Amino acid sequence: MSKKIHILTIIGTIILIIAIFIGSSTKDICRIFLLLLFINLLQIENLCQHVFKLFLGFFLTVLVLKMLQYEFYISTGFDLGIFSSILFNISHHGRIFDGLNQVNGFSGHVWPGAFLLAPFMLIWNDPRILLVIQTFSISLIFPITCTLAKQMNVEDKHIRYLILILIFNIYLHWVSSFDFHPETVAMPMILIALWSMYMQNYSVFYLFMLTSMTFKEDIFLAWVSLGIFFLISGKNREAKKVLIPATIYGFFITILVFKFVNLNMMVNMHYRGNHNMLLRIKPAVEFFTSFGFLPLFSLKGIVSYIIPFLEHILSSRPLHYKLRCQYSAILLPLIIFTSLLVVKNLKIKSWILASLVTIAILFSINEGPIRRYIIFSRLDMRKKAYLDRLLSTIPQSENVSLGNHLSPHLSTKDGVYQFPIIKDASLVIIDTTWHDFTPITSDSGLKILRSLITSGKFKLISDSLGIIILKKAG
Repeated sequence: MSKKIHILTIIGTIILIIAIFIGSSTKDICRIFLLLLFINLLQIENLCQHVFKLFLGFFLTVLVLKMLQYEFYISTGFDLGIFSSILFNISHHGRIFDGLNQVNGFSGHVWPGAFLLAPFMLIWNDPRILLVIQTFSISLIFPITCTLAKQMNVEDKHIRYLILILIFNIYLHWVSSFDFHPETVAMPMILIALWSMYMQNYSVFYLFMLTSMTFKEDIFLAWVSLGIFFLISGKNREAKKVLIPATIYGFFITILVFKFVNLNMMVNMHYRGNHNMLLRIKPAVEFFTSFGFLPLFSLKGIVSYIIPFLEHILSSRPLHYKLRCQYSAILLPLIIFTSLLVVKNLKIKSWILASLVTIAILFSINEGPIRRYIIFSRLDMRKKAYLDRLLSTIPQSENVSLGNHLSPHLSTKDGVYQFPIIKDASLVIIDTTWHDFTPITSDSGLKILRSLITSGKFKLISDSLGIIILKKAG
């Protein structure tokens, strides 16, 4: 086996060198690199013995990619700025407030866990601290999965299969590559709570279960789903310990949702669009393919994740039902738990299981995990230097409205708004080359910019490298 792997490694390395030499696309080069990594990881019989190296390698690699996203202004969403602004306001002003959008900090999501993260802004008042926290939390999944699997008496070779799937899993990388979303912090907490339950350490279980639910208003539904699973599995004691606190917390968080969140807007955004169920089949198949279909092998196991799965797959919003970005975050620990149950009890031939795992990994590699973080063609040093210089020269006292990929960089100061909010801003800065109008469309954003100029309230002072700068007239 080892000799075959060495031969495959040599062949793969030669192909990689040729691909680079002939100028193949970065996507194809990354695929070849990941295939080489997969081939070499196959040599490790017990990945859990090397889990610290795995944790550290994953953490450092992903953190570098996340920092490149940030430094080159090519982040994949606009939530980093929003959440860092909320935490800045809690830690520095003692108020739950989203300064970028000038709304209550719980108007988008009700997450009391903000009070647990806010003190980190006193250590480093910079949105990059959230990138560190998110990457650290996701990296913890590997050692915790090994620990939970050992406690569940899963065989080492089966744990190895699941760890290999997770290393390359495209949905884990969708979650990781997305700017920042607080439910990522809850992902390892759910697994730690489940491990504590198997250890019958219920004080630790309740601590992590309850804390995990504070990072997004709908996480309690994941615990309700798990509770129902324990109930139909005949584990009444565990079901009671899960369902009672999850239901009580769900009741109180629902009251807060009605108080703070614009439910009509949220329902319209997520559930009142196209409901063609045929559109949901492909994303569902792709999601389970990325796990080798293992979560489907247990009918009871499906119950453990069915509620959050239906919450997403029935949405009318494409990113939501396709389980992209942060939308699969809370599903992943449930899928990991179910997959461990399946491989522990699955009665199929080893070669069939190995084939399913290989299909899962090859599917994820083909989808391009690295590309989720970085589009290499956008690593523009000239543009980065220009934006760095531009943002650093804005006086502390000057209010500014920024596009969504620029706003995180100044989100931990007052008087910074996320376009199209203008309010009392004297400067408007937009990067028109890179989805900088989210959550509105580019056409709507450009229309607003033109209206600001034609109204005489602002004048165009620069349009260099696709960066539009408007300054208040007079």
